[in-house]
Amino acid sequence: MKKIVYAILAFLVLVVLSYFMTIALEKYAVERPGDNDTGGNTTQNTNDESSQNYKDMIVVDYPVKDHDIVSPFAVSGKARGNWFFEASFPIMIVDWDGRIIAEGIARADGDWMRSDYVPFHAEMSFKRPECEAEYCRRGAVILKKDNPSGLANNDDAFEIPIRFADAIEQI
Repeated sequence: MKKIVYAILAFLVLVVLSYFMTIALEKYAVERPGDNDTGGNTTQNTNDESSQNYKDMIVVDYPVKDHDIVSPFAVSGKARGNWFFEASFPIMIVDWDGRIIAEGIARADGDWMRSDYVPFHAEMSFKRPECEAEYCRRGAVILKKDNPSGLANNDDAFEIPIRFADAIEQI
């Protein structure tokens, strides 16, 4: 009889512990990339179908995700004031392997020292990767939050997948 009572008490203790562990995990859960409906740090459509929004911090009008680009091309959109430092932030173009093939600076088109969105623009030129394989056409435009402090917790970036136009298309 004692064994049955101990078994029931042990079972009840396990149920109670499981309940409290579930509550604690939900309370202190950290959102990881890929956990939400947008797939983490990916492109999200805003009201304008051609725009892309990242964390309500930056909205990019061009380039558009997975579109072909040619050199030179314009980068445009709007970002919150704290994405900038001294009215600018860095932009990079990387190839399919993550190698940087171009770097530039986006400039604010207005007063950047505010929390609202500020329009920005940049002109980017690059040399298309020489590889002719289809995978070599893939790349990304990376818009980095300017971080003069150098602290890792202030780093952020928005990556837009793009495709490099064929060499014939660039002429």
